[in-house]
Amino acid sequence: MNDELRLDFPLEQLYPIKDHPELSLRLTVGKSMETYWVEADLISNEGQKIIHHLGLRQNITNFHDAIQSGLYLYESLK
Repeated sequence: MNDELRLDFPLEQLYPIKDHPELSLRLTVGKSMETYWVEADLISNEGQKIIHHLGLRQNITNFHDAIQSGLYLYESLK
């Protein structure tokens, strides 16, 4: 069975920001019919308030590519 079939969407994943321990990157991945979307935000660790919205990507063909697209949104701002 495909692991993607067992996931509940939307799914949030948090990634620590190395040089800013007070911030995290939050990726929210959702599924629309047969494609995925990802939203990337910089959030505060205290209260998880959105500090900066990094973007939204849609029409992604698989879950792995959705995560990679979200990470790319963060990397492109460095």
